[in-house]
Amino acid sequence: DDYDLVLTPTHLRDHEIKSRAHVVQLFHGISDKPFTYERDFSDYRLCLCAGQRQLDRLQRHGKNRRMRFSMVGYPKFDCIDARPPLFGNGKKTLIYCPTWRKGGLSSIALFLDNPDVVARLTEDYNLIVKPHPNIFNPAREFFDGAIIERLTQMPGIKLVRSGNVMPWFAQSDLFIGDISASGYEWLYFGRPMVFLNPQPGALFASDDVEAATYFWQCGEVCDQVGYLQRCVTDSLLRDPHAEQREQVLHYSVHQPRAGARPRAGWRQSKRCYARSRPSACNSMAGISMVMPSTPAAIAACISFASLTPHALTSSPNAFHCATRSTVSSRAGGQN
Repeated sequence: DDYDLVLTPTHLRDHEIKSRAHVVQLFHGISDKPFTYERDFSDYRLCLCAGQRQLDRLQRHGKNRRMRFSMVGYPKFDCIDARPPLFGNGKKTLIYCPTWRKGGLSSIALFLDNPDVVARLTEDYNLIVKPHPNIFNPAREFFDGAIIERLTQMPGIKLVRSGNVMPWFAQSDLFIGDISASGYEWLYFGRPMVFLNPQPGALFASDDVEAATYFWQCGEVCDQVGYLQRCVTDSLLRDPHAEQREQVLHYSVHQPRAGARPRAGWRQSKRCYARSRPSACNSMAGISMVMPSTPAAIAACISFASLTPHALTSSPNAFHCATRSTVSSRAGGQN
């Protein structure tokens, strides 16, 4: 409440901020999980949407039909860092990205409980494992230290604990996932996907935009972990879902390969700020970016800000980064 404009990738709770009328919502990824879409964004100053799918889902809830929005695409697509290769043996590389264990939507238990399946995969392919960051966060409700220990001891894999997944996607030939939002980021590369079903018989691929499995139209769904290698090999050879992936990509991300998306979002935010403080709009002083403590959400903030050097350097105090606890203490609440 001490700032003229606040940018955040998370939903600020009532005890964290008195009014959201000066808040610009960046959103944290473009997940199929319902948690984001069921929240009320009607009182935000502006919501920067990645694409039409996100907007359609938000506006299916009546309270969001009045929300103010702008389409800005997906900033992480615009600047993908190069990393040294994890492998150099000429094999195809797979990347496995299980989601967080909340809601029974993660396939991590299937993966860990079937080491023979993983061993067969790593005989023929390189395998990167990049779990959801909460897998490693002891502060989270469903944290289980045994999972980390088992992943660390699993032979033949390269475990990536944190950071932006895009450089590792760039090195990979096929994505294995479940309900992880990172799969939408994989679409940028136009390569095959396989989904390891955490609830066979209960979860199915769906063309309903509100379904948690809407994304499963983009690849082969593996209902029996013993068939995982067959699904992987078939998808690499035939890739029958390539056209569907492109359709979902363009529905989910506005102009996905156009570039300069962070600058577009920044311009929208600057206009909001100019309307609130016309005399200060050139310096951008007094803008706050609220950064929660989770690495993924922080990455969302950084990816938005990283390509706005003029705005950030023209005034040393132009961009204030605060944590959730900072905002909470100012609002008189608790984190």
